[in-house]
Amino acid sequence: FWKYPQASTINRELSCLRSMLVLVKNDKILSTMPVIRLSKEPNERDWVPSREEYDVLRKLLPPGYRDVLLGLWELGPRISEVLHIPWAYVDLTSRTMTFRETKTTSRRIPMSHAVYAAIQQQPPDRDSPFPFSRDQWSYKFRKACKTADIRGLWTHDFRRGFITRKIDEGWDFKRIMLITGHRDLSVFNRYNQPSFESLRDLVNTSTRGKRELSVDTSRQQITR
Repeated sequence: FWKYPQASTINRELSCLRSMLVLVKNDKILSTMPVIRLSKEPNERDWVPSREEYDVLRKLLPPGYRDVLLGLWELGPRISEVLHIPWAYVDLTSRTMTFRETKTTSRRIPMSHAVYAAIQQQPPDRDSPFPFSRDQWSYKFRKACKTADIRGLWTHDFRRGFITRKIDEGWDFKRIMLITGHRDLSVFNRYNQPSFESLRDLVNTSTRGKRELSVDTSRQQITR
């Protein structure tokens, strides 16, 4: 059946139309530029993948792909940082990975024990431990979600899940941001989606214990 397009889809088409109209106006075919207003897009999601959803999807994904999902769960990177990461950026001796963020910036993070064990099993004769294209990954991920009847889950939701879990575990923002590569606290906060159960813990726990975060986290900044 026909489904009404999302605001993001409409905005992409309107942006394309606006670009074409600019070219036409530059050629003096149009005397004035028409006003094109974009729709408001919701810029926040609140889906935090559960451990059960992760376990089901990992079992359904083919070998190699399931280790990509492991990396997303354990380290919280962007999918573009994991796919085709060169072996030269993987240091098995120090158990670290280096993610290239731009042509001039990168971040080096430690591997979890599970990720280290998984990468050790990848064939070293390939260019990358995860030599899959974005399209290949998307197809396998969507297929696994469909089989598991998990509708609407995005790959990027695992990044939000990592951040939310680490905050719930009591890790301070600065360390988490160094792992995920966030530099702006306002952007980082969009990924923190406390569960209702964590709110229940908050009101029923008499001592802060491990959940205590660093002092004045609202003023934390990351400098490089």
